[in-house]
Amino acid sequence: MKKYGQADFMIYIAEQFIEKNCPHLTEEQKDKILKECRKRILEKYPSSRETEFAV
Repeated sequence: MKKYGQADFMIYIAEQFIEKNCPHLTEEQKDKILKECRKRILEKYPSSRETEFAV
């Protein structure tokens, strides 16, 4: 799998998963979980924006 945009795709999948599979969570809880997910994903994978400016 190419690295370009990998973080963006993974963040999108995390957002969709939480929205569809966690209706019992409050919006505040969802935001906190998504913030942590974004942080961890961006630590491991470059976003498309980072890849564009690195070249």
